[in-house]
Amino acid sequence: MKRAKHIKRITTLVTALLLLAAFTPAALAGGTAISLPDLKMTVEVPKDWPAVTRETPADDSAFGQIGITKDDWMKYAKDSNTYLSAVSQDKQSELVIVMESGSSITKAYDLNLLDEEQLIEFEQEMYSLRERTGKTMTKFQRAHHDQALFLQIEYTQQYNRGTAFAKEYVTIVNGQAISISMKSFAGEIKGDVGAALRFVMDTLYFTEITEKPKFDYSTMLYGMAGVLIFVGLALAFRVRIRRKNKKDSGDDDHISGLKNKYTRW
Repeated sequence: MKRAKHIKRITTLVTALLLLAAFTPAALAGGTAISLPDLKMTVEVPKDWPAVTRETPADDSAFGQIGITKDDWMKYAKDSNTYLSAVSQDKQSELVIVMESGSSITKAYDLNLLDEEQLIEFEQEMYSLRERTGKTMTKFQRAHHDQALFLQIEYTQQYNRGTAFAKEYVTIVNGQAISISMKSFAGEIKGDVGAALRFVMDTLYFTEITEKPKFDYSTMLYGMAGVLIFVGLALAFRVRIRRKNKKDSGDDDHISGLKNKYTRW
């Protein structure tokens, strides 16, 4: 009798897991592997999301599905430092990967190398600069990844066509600032759209993590003034290694409670 009940419980559990898999959003069912060599990174994008990169051939059908030519997209990509664009089937949501470099980013090199005070300063810069560009923050916290430390930022912004909901992951690794962001005009970043972003983040892999080179003091005069601007999101920050004066209490209130607060996507 006990054996029969045990087998029944196992059968019920297996059935539940199979049902869960059956109703998992399509984004988790599989993806298209994409290499971004300039970022030393690979990701997978859900198969039903047309995606293009700087290496995508001009005759690839994805450009037609997105509704742009390779020449026009390359101009946009170079102007905005974009390395990947992907859109949902209804064209209401877009995934973008952006990379910036510069003396201040090279100096910071990797968010994992910053101490707590420097991280707080970085977070305050990221938060306040978004607010100044008209974004309304809804979430701002650190996010765990096996290879890098990310900031998870969620916000809304008003456009002529309506309210855009955005969710973004930002890091500095290998001396490069990388932003993986999802923006949607179809509502909050959840359901299939949220699953698509989680899928990308779960499959993200840095093919190389390099050690920070010894600091060249000849760059010091220039390193303090570097500014990062993320395409379409007007994201900018400046990281200083030396201790600076305490910021306005308003920023401190916004960032309070961030210490040791981590999540995974």
